[in-house]
Amino acid sequence: PISPEFPEFEAAKKSLEYRLANGGGHTGWSNAWIANVYARFKDGESANRHIINMFKKSIYPNMLDAHPPFQIDGNFGICSAICEMLVQSHNGKTEFLPAVPKTWASGYVKGLKTANGEAVSFSWKNGALTGVKSAEDKECTETECFTFSPSQHSALHFPSSDNANSISAVSVIIDMLLNASAIS
Repeated sequence: PISPEFPEFEAAKKSLEYRLANGGGHTGWSNAWIANVYARFKDGESANRHIINMFKKSIYPNMLDAHPPFQIDGNFGICSAICEMLVQSHNGKTEFLPAVPKTWASGYVKGLKTANGEAVSFSWKNGALTGVKSAEDKECTETECFTFSPSQHSALHFPSSDNANSISAVSVIIDMLLNASAIS
């Protein structure tokens, strides 16, 4: 995966900028792809701009990607971009909130799978991570997970929900997006 430590990183950024300057990025799947790339570049503001653009111009009222009749790759892609903005786990390390825009100042995620297969739940406030927990009931740092006792974990709090589905993380982000002033 492309990341800042690879020489191709700057070339990939220039390539994306050239593509956008010359008319790219007008469909849902393309906005989703662009949001993913900006998330990988750790540019949350640009990724969020393309997510908002997709919601404004390329989503039907039933939430399907509006590329007649519809393209599911835009829907899957935008979910991927949101996840990539929240956690990246490439090259043997896990990084939380690598591309979270200012409009997502506080939030929580439950059961998000990392690229290395670890399911994590985490919360943040004012852009800072406030707690991380793995599905195996381990407390995590930005690079590793380790066993902990419940008394050490009082800072991590999630609103109660009957929906244990991993898609609930995406619905929380969609709520944040739809309530953001940039959309209105």
